[in-house]
Amino acid sequence: MFEGTGFYRTTAILQKALGAASLRHTVISDNIANVDTPNYKRQFVRFEEYLKKYLHPQPPAVILKRTDPRHITNWHEPSLEEVKPRIDVEIDTNYRNDRNNVDIDTEMVELVKNQLKYNAMAQLEAQHFRFIDDILRKAR
Repeated sequence: MFEGTGFYRTTAILQKALGAASLRHTVISDNIANVDTPNYKRQFVRFEEYLKKYLHPQPPAVILKRTDPRHITNWHEPSLEEVKPRIDVEIDTNYRNDRNNVDIDTEMVELVKNQLKYNAMAQLEAQHFRFIDDILRKAR
């Protein structure tokens, strides 16, 4: 209904951010569950940096001019579809002799931070839908 408008964009960004927070919760939970597993490497979710690149795109210093649609380009305007959370593995650290690099204190702090972010985003989304509902009610 609101596709292409600020309403759609805001909703899509909030939904992607909630999905990333949900994935981050799962990854942190896996890290906590494997705190005593030998050779286990901590995983983490990257999302905010991809969202930032979408919201504030930085073109290269020199953009190639295309005189034909078959020419390659060195830059394109980022799309919201490209903004996806990604799971990475922290392989360059070891905290113990068994080569496990999960620090339970760090993971617990990350879990709480993620829960707070999730709750804030869920409240923002609810507020956004209340705003849309108010507009639609007044338009009648």
